Amino acid sequence: VRLTNIMLAFLNGQFVPEECAVVSVVDRSFLYGDGLFETLLVWQGKPFRWTQHLERLHRGAEFLGLKLPFADDALGKFAEELIAVNRLPEGLLRLTLSRGVGVRGYSPKGADRPTLVMSLHPLPAAPEPAHGWRLLTSSRRLPAGETLAQYKTVNKLAQILARAEADATGADEALLLNTDGFVVEGASSNLFWIQSGVVC
Repeated sequence: VRLTNIMLAFLNGQFVPEECAVVSVVDRSFLYGDGLFETLLVWQGKPFRWTQHLERLHRGAEFLGLKLPFADDALGKFAEELIAVNRLPEGLLRLTLSRGVGVRGYSPKGADRPTLVMSLHPLPAAPEPAHGWRLLTSSRRLPAGETLAQYKTVNKLAQILARAEADATGADEALLLNTDGFVVEGASSNLFWIQSGVVC
């Protein structure tokens, strides 16, 4: 049980109150969506599948030409410390990496000091099972074969618009298809199904 309502966040090597964990208005993640994120389940005080999430973050960072400002082992210790100081052994940990501040415009020149933020949040309430799960197929389509789709970029406008469609109709979630008509994902969820006794 937490003894205070003040949540701490991790910002570029410092633990600060969440409301003080701010980035510049000229940070490229704010201006252009130039960054990556990972959201991890925290269970029994530990980030779940930390190694796999970090591997995906590294792949995305390499693709975008970003550098993580901390070594993996240090980042893991910071994450565990954040969980401990917030006294939240079950929750969601979000790690956000931005290219940082650079020159005005789309060129990434000069943006050589990345911004790294970790924040911790309580688990959302489980949906009520009484009415079942109401799913809407979004009118938005994701580009088939889009390389960026392999990475968790901070630009999620397609998912936001799909979620707004779901909200407008009272649906619990929106299903996103690609431009070839194949199911890709939910707006904020993964999709699994059982086919011939196999979980796909």
